[in-house]
Amino acid sequence: MKQQIKVPERIKDFNFVLIGGDGKQPIEKGWQKKIHKIDCLQLQEYLSANKNYGVQPNNSPIIINGEAKFLCMVDFDTKEFQDKVLHLFPETFTTTSGSPKNCLHLWFASDNNKAFKIKDENLNTLADLIGAGNQIIAPGSKHSSGSVYTVIKDIPIAFIPYSEIEAILKPHDKSPKKNLKPKKEYLPKGISSDITQDIYNSISFEEVLKEVGVDTSKNPTGCFLHSSNGGKCFSFDNETAHCFHCDGSWNKFSLVREAKNLTDKGTFEWFAEKTGRTADLEKARKEYVKTAEPITFTSSNEFVKSGKFGRYVDVDRVCNSIIRDYNLITIFGKKTEEYIWEERE
Repeated sequence: MKQQIKVPERIKDFNFVLIGGDGKQPIEKGWQKKIHKIDCLQLQEYLSANKNYGVQPNNSPIIINGEAKFLCMVDFDTKEFQDKVLHLFPETFTTTSGSPKNCLHLWFASDNNKAFKIKDENLNTLADLIGAGNQIIAPGSKHSSGSVYTVIKDIPIAFIPYSEIEAILKPHDKSPKKNLKPKKEYLPKGISSDITQDIYNSISFEEVLKEVGVDTSKNPTGCFLHSSNGGKCFSFDNETAHCFHCDGSWNKFSLVREAKNLTDKGTFEWFAEKTGRTADLEKARKEYVKTAEPITFTSSNEFVKSGKFGRYVDVDRVCNSIIRDYNLITIFGKKTEEYIWEERE
């Protein structure tokens, strides 16, 4: 007679799922809303008959320091990917996935448990975050290959912020994303595009990250905008960075602008100063002014309608306001009611 499946102490307070035989599929319709705690007679009958069972994060809170946290599990699907990111996770209660692939299930407490998948370029699954609406086959159950789901590390279930789980896993996801409208790049006026690119390219993204206080010795790392328990919510590559806690995304320019609270113009001037190109920038601006074509308006009303100024005022007040408050244009000629304007940065 087969010995009854024994539920590990670490998971006895969770909500269980009844699985058909040695498979993976729940047998109950609407199983996501079912409650089967450890003292459930139906569950005990299943365990006595050595039928597989699972654990679902729904109705499986984990109490840490008096606060209820969500249950979630990282389910690796390939050993190669597992070995690539495993060291980034904290030590926690760990079980085998049961299959001959020798992959693991990492059990965590977190502040969210929205499920997601990580896929490669060919849409093969690399890992799953098992969360709300999901279930995972629990230790003692039998895999279809004949192996048994077992406990590998019988240690307490660790807490990890959900944003850090995302930061570790999501940069590896190659599945198609929704087409997002690209943000309009800032292009300085009154300067050639050649020197613009020269200035941008004179400083690397890693140097910019260090400049705003990001620790680049690890990736993922901590965000420059807020503190983090584990410091693993912010990931980056050679061109962009993303924080999965505050859901922010940046390139070199926007990162400096937000971190230092600068205007677009001020940010570009920061790049020039940081790379020792301030003199080159000023020279390029002066050369551009000499060759710029003037814009002619025959009246202040025409000027206002053009959108160059936001409200109607008389010609003299337009001139004074623009020069004093906005510094966007410079008058270099005047003839009766004709005003000639030159746009400047």
